Amino acid sequence: MKMKLIYTLGALLALGSTANAQLTFNFTGSVPTNVAQAFQDAGDQWSAIFNDNVTINIQLGWTNLGPSTLGSAGSAAITTTYTDTRNSLIADATSTDDSTATSNLSTTLEFLNNRTSENGNTATPYLDNNGSLNNTSIRMNRAAAKAIGLVAANSTTSDASITFNSNFSWDFDPTNGITAGQFDLVGVAAHEIGHALGFTSGVDHHDINAGSSEDSYWLHPLDFYRYNNSGSRDFTVGNTDKFFSIDGGSTIGAQFSTGRVNGDGQQASHWKDNLGLGIMDPTGAPGELLTISANDIQALDVIGWDRVDAVPEPTTMAFLGAGALALLRKRRKTNV
Repeated sequence: MKMKLIYTLGALLALGSTANAQLTFNFTGSVPTNVAQAFQDAGDQWSAIFNDNVTINIQLGWTNLGPSTLGSAGSAAITTTYTDTRNSLIADATSTDDSTATSNLSTTLEFLNNRTSENGNTATPYLDNNGSLNNTSIRMNRAAAKAIGLVAANSTTSDASITFNSNFSWDFDPTNGITAGQFDLVGVAAHEIGHALGFTSGVDHHDINAGSSEDSYWLHPLDFYRYNNSGSRDFTVGNTDKFFSIDGGSTIGAQFSTGRVNGDGQQASHWKDNLGLGIMDPTGAPGELLTISANDIQALDVIGWDRVDAVPEPTTMAFLGAGALALLRKRRKTNV
């Protein structure tokens, strides 16, 4: 049975905050104590990795969402210019990967596109570089905008909302492994926080609404590093392979999912399924311990988050992904 996670937003009550170094998560919501603690623990995982002096406001919910939905999640976003984003990323660069990534961001935003009214909604790619709105403007999560100074670091406006299904069996303490038949709540929470921090792709909107004008689809910062295996930045809809690359496509890194409708069946705002690439993997199974990988850290680093320590080479680490739209049962694998 497929278990869905749907983007929603809501208003809840104050719970408290968690911080390590300077990155602070302010969780609000009327939830049980063990759920609140699980989110505190998940926030601590990220704030131990990144030290941006910002506060991320996340509303929490805990309710019966029915028999097939594990939870729902949504992130608030802003519209800004590519130029302002590029300049802010350059000014914010702190790691070696940041330097590599920003040095490969061209002054103009161009990319392969398809399935727009401009090309008759066909799958054939074309170079989108005409300087129209989607070449000059982008969408990004408020949390990511805080990291590079485009939104006030201490803004109290909600940055994201996460609601979990109280009708499922959850393991609240991953330190002793995950109980068979239960889901890792701390790990799923860390995954959803990863989306809030900016692990998102405009390809998802493009995939669901293919056929409109190209200016209806805007890149997100993570899409700056979305390439095909020929070394071209690729915003196309379809099931051709897409990869993470911080050096303009010269080096191909972790593989992305390609879309729920026209792609591989998983949201493009995730790593490719079943490759063990990191916490932003789209699917998982009960009994699975979920962990943040170097791939996850590198991706968030180059969209503006500042690493506490030096950036390691990406590795592959197994993780459940509670996807923004769906959590699917993975193939059989060894549980921790």
